[in-house]
Amino acid sequence: MSGKVKISAVLIILLFLVINSNSAAASYLTSSRYKIEMVVDTPEEIISDPININASTEKKAELKNNNIYIDSFVLQNSAGQEIASQYIKIETPYLNQSLDKSYRFLLMKNGQEKSWFKISLLRPAFYFGPGKYSAKINIDELDWEIDIEILIKPFVVLNLNENRFEFEISNASQTDFFIAPDLYEINVDSNHTDWEIQVALEQETFLNQQGNSLSPDNLYYRLETVDRQYNLNELKKEEFASLEKNGIITMINGSDYKKGLTAIRFGVDLEGENNSVQPAGLYSGTIIFTLRTLEDKNSWRSDDL
Repeated sequence: MSGKVKISAVLIILLFLVINSNSAAASYLTSSRYKIEMVVDTPEEIISDPININASTEKKAELKNNNIYIDSFVLQNSAGQEIASQYIKIETPYLNQSLDKSYRFLLMKNGQEKSWFKISLLRPAFYFGPGKYSAKINIDELDWEIDIEILIKPFVVLNLNENRFEFEISNASQTDFFIAPDLYEINVDSNHTDWEIQVALEQETFLNQQGNSLSPDNLYYRLETVDRQYNLNELKKEEFASLEKNGIITMINGSDYKKGLTAIRFGVDLEGENNSVQPAGLYSGTIIFTLRTLEDKNSWRSDDL
């Protein structure tokens, strides 16, 4: 009984040695890692750690007459959205350049026994949208492909260039509705459109130094593109929306912003109580802008994050 056990053990050991011997014979190169993983959470260039490539001891002589190249690759998410190749760079001891789908990249010259490469994403790649982007990298004489996985996280920041906005109404007796000649620009940096900006007034009314009040209901706004010129005399009150007293309104969202509607033009209804003209003066108040991310309306795949 014990003899059979010993024979089985010998057969298993011999089989194991044969399998490993065949694997070593087929392998020309080895790599320090099988996968490149990067996480991008801010719009800036990011560079991977290097992957080291070495010639197998048994195959060094056979590699002396061959250059080793890396194939180009396509980095895309589960929906097929690709990151443009010009925003992906590959670096080896011989080059540092953007990807080109029709090009192969020199990694090792003939007779060389070791090398390395890095992958980097340029800043514009961040704006292709949140999610996981993956690819497989093929290297000559390497028996396996190297996986690459990039996780781009959702990002949105509101920047108000000016903390104060004012306009002078000098012709209050000539019009019932004043339109501000200047625009108030909103700057949002984002890699998705699932957000909105809400507006509320900190106080119930705007006051001047004489104690006269201007109701928030008299303050109007409309969204415009910065590069389009309008004839203010042709704009009508009906083309504006009113700020709501004691209320919160959604003034702009990511979809509108993507269309170029990035600026606010204010208007003021000058008709006071009992059809009287709004008293002159410097009216001041505070408008609060709040940026909200719409977690329940994600345009990216939540399981990709």
